[in-house]
This record gives sequence, C-alpha cells and structure tokens, in this order.
Amino acid sequence: MHKYYSIVKSLLANRNNKRISDVIADKLKKTKDKNRKYISAATLFPLIDRNNKIYVILTERSDYMNDHPGQVCFPGGKYEVSDKTMENCAKREALEEIGMKWNQINILGELDKCITSTGFQITPIVASIDYNFIPKIDKGEVSKVFEVPLEFLTNYTNRNIVSSVYKSNIYSFYEYNWENKRIWGSTAKIIVNFCDIIKEDLNI
Repeated sequence: MHKYYSIVKSLLANRNNKRISDVIADKLKKTKDKNRKYISAATLFPLIDRNNKIYVILTERSDYMNDHPGQVCFPGGKYEVSDKTMENCAKREALEEIGMKWNQINILGELDKCITSTGFQITPIVASIDYNFIPKIDKGEVSKVFEVPLEFLTNYTNRNIVSSVYKSNIYSFYEYNWENKRIWGSTAKIIVNFCDIIKEDLNI
C-alpha cells in the first residue's frame, strides 16, 4: 500500500495551495475577510493501511467539551508558539488526544487551508500512520476513535450537500453518513478537498 502514499505525497507537493471555501461562500462569491484576525490551528489527516485497504482515522469529540461536543473531527487544535510548525502542532494534538506517537506519523503534505465560521484558519496535515497504532484516548477531549474506508469517502454518491438555518441565515455544507456517524462541517470540507485531489490518480 506504500505506493499510494508515494502518489499522495507527490500530488500534494506539486500543486498550488489555496483556501477551501464552503459551499454557500462559493455561491455568493465571498472571500476571506482580510480585516478579521483568524486563529491558527492544525489538524492531522491520518491514513492507515488495514489489510491492503486505506482508512481515514477520525475521532468523536467528548460530550464534556464546551465547543462542538459529540461532533466528528480530526485530531487537532490551536497552534502554539512552542510548536514552531503546523506539522508539529498536528502531531502534538494527535499525541495528546489519541496517543499517536510521533514516530508512528509519516508526513505526506498539506491540504488547502480551511477557514471556519468560528474564526479559525486550519492547516490540515496529511500523514500515513503505522499499522500497529493503537489509540489511547484522552476521555476529556475524545469519546471514540473510528476508521472510515477511503473508498467510501471518494465515492461521490456518499457525499451530500445539506442546508440548515442558524440565526436566520441559511448555511450549506458537505455531509457524509458512515454507519451511525455523521461527518459534516469543516471535517467534511477537508475530506472533500483531499478526495478531489487524489481520487483520479489513486483510482479508488
């Protein structure tokens, strides 16, 4: 399966990064608010080989969290000066949240930066993870760790665009439904970005 990781690494290295826009922003042709100060953050986009099949590792946030309890997300969090790089930020958060050791993480590259409505600019870091990784969950932040087949995520029929009303405004966003898990918002947006980059070349 290492050949797939090599292709992903090459694809990410030979493309121009841009900012991911959400669906409604694309329709309205909105751009990043240059006057707004965004909080830098990073997430790890972990790929793991299970019996010659690639899976994406995701987490479910703890119900004890103040922000977005119970939502599906990638390991990640705010950038700290001590991190020095976004890669280190993503790796540190993965270690803190699910016990993923740094020597189990092989960085493949970055996806497009993701701007959230809550004021974050997220840098998604794609990595392959050693097959022997066993989660050690910080129950204060994460309630579950689960894996979704990459082929499920790259299948366009599993990608939905849904709308909802919040504070009298209509918002549209991507959504996947994997078994009993709802994957939506920024997490789905990042997944869509990754899948659109690699789908044709990996022939998944």
